[in-house]
Amino acid sequence: MAVETIYPLVSVCSFLTWLLVFRLSREIFGRFSVTYRAMSREKQVSVDDNFKVICHAIPATILSWYTYMCTELPPGGVWFDSPWVRLAASMYMGYACTDLLLMALHTQLSTKLYVAHHCMSLYCSFIGMFYPCMAFYGNITIMMELSNPSVFLRYLLMDFGYKKTKLYVVNGVVMLVTFFIARVVVTAIGTFNLVKVMATQDDFYELPLQVSLCYVSGCLLFNSLNYYWFVLMCQGFVKHISGKKD
Repeated sequence: MAVETIYPLVSVCSFLTWLLVFRLSREIFGRFSVTYRAMSREKQVSVDDNFKVICHAIPATILSWYTYMCTELPPGGVWFDSPWVRLAASMYMGYACTDLLLMALHTQLSTKLYVAHHCMSLYCSFIGMFYPCMAFYGNITIMMELSNPSVFLRYLLMDFGYKKTKLYVVNGVVMLVTFFIARVVVTAIGTFNLVKVMATQDDFYELPLQVSLCYVSGCLLFNSLNYYWFVLMCQGFVKHISGKKD
């Protein structure tokens, strides 16, 4: 395990940054939105959390997709180290810690599936930050953030009373497309390449157990959750469109 001081420091800064964003959301919406001020404190916490998720997803998406498209990141590089991926993993680890802390403090933010997702995300980001290997697969974990801005903007639109607007429908289409790209297509590519590496490269079996276990179990859990959520999204979208026609 290669420990470099910069990555833990980035993680700590990320943790503090997203706690601050969560707190600033209350100040921003509280000052400019009458609707927000009329909400219960529980609902306000949910809005603040959704705002934080969107703010995090944008830089995480840019960094991870830039790394995927513009830097060397071979799927077969078992012992390939990418400083870009380790940086992104460091940022994501801090964010995941923030989310888990907020879920512990505000139980209305947590569900069993959401907690499982975030615990696995924390595990994957820890491995991605400290171990200079399997960079392609660590990056895919963060590339899934592409869908989060539209997913959580949908919640904000609902909370602020924009559910029956054209913006809500357009955002729903964007949500389906980005979710399909980032959490179905990209993860399928990752799964295919991971299976290929496991079948053809002895180097994979020389990885520390915690590393190989991370990527295999992460692949299984994330794929299961992503496909389940995508089916629910498709059903909801069809129901929404059908309701409008009726």
